[in-house]
Amino acid sequence: AARGLAGGHSAPAPVLRRGYRESLAHLPDALKTFHRVDLFDNTKRATPTRSAGPELIAEVVDGRLRTCRGPLPGWARTALKAAGFGDELPLT
Repeated sequence: AARGLAGGHSAPAPVLRRGYRESLAHLPDALKTFHRVDLFDNTKRATPTRSAGPELIAEVVDGRLRTCRGPLPGWARTALKAAGFGDELPLT
């Protein structure tokens, strides 16, 4: 609770890491199941030509990869390949 009040997550770090791993394990199924899945990358820092914040890197709509902007982070590339979109991914 103190961590949450200080501006961090209220769950312990191991619980957060486990939830992250589990969500990535379910992502390929979500990509195949849901009508629409948007993948965002929030790891990029601001540059003089780009603001910081989440960036849309892939859209899967009705089972088709509609948008894919590379280079993809490893987690996104792995999930998209596992969902059957490997042939449609950018090379980098």
